Amino acid sequence: MKDAVVPSVFIVGGGCLAASGYGPAQLERVWTDSSSSLFGKLRLLHDFDPAQYLTMKGLRSLSQTSRMCCVAAAAALGPAPSPDTHHRYGVVVGTQWGSLESLVDFNRRAFTEGPHLVNPSQFPNVIGNVHGSYLGILFGFGGPNITLCGRAGGLEAIGQGADLVSLGRADLVLAGGVETIGPTLLRGVAKEEHDGVQWPPGEGAAFVLLSPQPHPYRPAQAQVLSWSQSTVHQEQNAEAARVTIIQDVMKRSGIDPGIIRTVWYAGEPPESVVQRRGGLSPGVIMQTLHTVTGNCRAADGALAVALAAFRMAQNKSPVLITVFPSYGSQVAMLLGPA
Repeated sequence: MKDAVVPSVFIVGGGCLAASGYGPAQLERVWTDSSSSLFGKLRLLHDFDPAQYLTMKGLRSLSQTSRMCCVAAAAALGPAPSPDTHHRYGVVVGTQWGSLESLVDFNRRAFTEGPHLVNPSQFPNVIGNVHGSYLGILFGFGGPNITLCGRAGGLEAIGQGADLVSLGRADLVLAGGVETIGPTLLRGVAKEEHDGVQWPPGEGAAFVLLSPQPHPYRPAQAQVLSWSQSTVHQEQNAEAARVTIIQDVMKRSGIDPGIIRTVWYAGEPPESVVQRRGGLSPGVIMQTLHTVTGNCRAADGALAVALAAFRMAQNKSPVLITVFPSYGSQVAMLLGPA
């Protein structure tokens, strides 16, 4: 099991993009408006144009996944930090499907039209860690650059980024998740069922900026109190692992589990874990963004963090965020007021 105490790690910026719109404020408006529920429809960004949000150059040859990363990360970053400290800035990106769609497109063109007609400028888009690499290049971040793959990748990326900050390995970290779905993936996941409910596929990207202290140019929104991760290889072992994760997060944070009133979840709803064995109050409210963003896979946890941090200014209560897929990496994180 991976677990961590995260002393004095603050979220000083957040940005997100999904079918619900651009930015945490818009995400909150859509989520709180019950009439805006898009349940049963695809949550894809067919009309996405990075020029609507960014004026930076160098985006033309990037895949849609990398462009969405850039838009969300730029919003989280805000005003540009001092250039002389960029070598101490890190990037951590989580994604489940990563560059799969770009790889299929590249191979399809090479097969159908011949290798001499493929566009060499598109080749970098097929590399699995290209999204984090582009963020480092375009924003000038010379510190650690990490890509995590998996259903819980976005939330785990934020946890790993918080570790980099708390251990002094980076002064600032852009961390989050991204997921896009093209024709190839859509054929494979459109009919996939999750948790007994057929959540529609969605696309999204969300990043937060992590700092060891409230930053002069960006007030702190929230604090990462603790996080924990465990890998489940067999579904029958999942509940015990999740119980341990939640108990560990609460213990390491020093927070009384009874004061937790809200759990944001992606993947499987954690009701049984929370109510029967996790130590949290039976009246805790379970909330998910799936109804307005769709199943954004690795971006789900990062979207929840971006929204929860944004809402922390109005509601000072700690918030637990979980991403519990049926198997694989299981992640939980506790956010508190700054």
